[in-house]
This record gives sequence, structure tokens and C-alpha cells, in this order.
Amino acid sequence: VSREQPEINEMKECLNAAGAAATLMSGSGPTVYGIFPEEGGASKAYRTITKMVRGKGWRVLKAQSVES
Repeated sequence: VSREQPEINEMKECLNAAGAAATLMSGSGPTVYGIFPEEGGASKAYRTITKMVRGKGWRVLKAQSVES
């Protein structure tokens, strides 16, 4: 999929540059997400990535896992 949609790799590179421990794509897309071990890192990455992708038309969201 990433050969036909190079934005996927670009998104993963943004997440990695912002400190993600892992980056994945959900199903066949279009959701790409990063795993951050600490909430502070995720918050900082959210701010950084939002600035990095300004003007690309990408939607950046910050989510939190639910503990059981």
C-alpha cells in the first residue's frame, strides 16, 4: 500500500521523528498511528506533528488507551 500511497511512509516518519516507540497502519488505511510509552511523550508528539504537517490536509489526533 505504501508504494501506491507514499504519504503512509511520510506519516510514519513524522511519528518516528516525534519519538514513537512503534508506528503502524490500521487495516488498509488511511489511519496511521504511533505508540508512545508515556503520556507526556504523546502530548509533545501531538504538538510537534501538528506543526510538521500543517498545510498537508492531514488530521492529527491524540488518543489514549483504556486500561482494564
